[in-house]
Amino acid sequence: MPSKLGFQASRRSARVPLKVLIAIGDCAETGTCDGETIVVNLHGALIATAMGLSTGMSISVHVYITDKHAAARVVYVDPENPLHCGIELDEPGNIWGVSLPPNDWPEAMASERSEAKGGTFENEAKNEDRCPYCVVDGKFPPMTLLSTGRLICKKCGHIVFSNDTAFRCPCQKCLEINFSPRVRRLRSGRFGSKS
Repeated sequence: MPSKLGFQASRRSARVPLKVLIAIGDCAETGTCDGETIVVNLHGALIATAMGLSTGMSISVHVYITDKHAAARVVYVDPENPLHCGIELDEPGNIWGVSLPPNDWPEAMASERSEAKGGTFENEAKNEDRCPYCVVDGKFPPMTLLSTGRLICKKCGHIVFSNDTAFRCPCQKCLEINFSPRVRRLRSGRFGSKS
């Protein structure tokens, strides 16, 4: 069995604990299921899914909050909890919406953004933090950065602490999502139960 130390030393980008809802599509069939990320990095994620996946399986990932899609493959299935899987993105990128990424992410993200939009990383970073709930003139409005380091939407009150993944926003939309039965089942790992 390979040592964990050797595995961690070979990691290509820093991991960030982040929970975002995702949809997973099986590229070989028409099945899709919901899931949630546990830990993400530039090259993939550890995810919790509603259906079992198998190592080597090609999948598509849709991140709801960023509306980004990516092709990936399953590289690890936890033997103790087969609904927890490690995935590797076919093309590395910050599809997860990490607004303050670790130091080893920006170079890859900057080149990705420059190629896609012809802009620079600095220009894009200023416009990255937008409220996922409000739409003004067909666009998500930018959030305001306060002196405390938090971001807030002036329209609905949605709050983000970019480097505190445990923080749960108390705005009405987030409360509706966090207390929905579907999200509670995802977070508890009881995908098949009807309790």
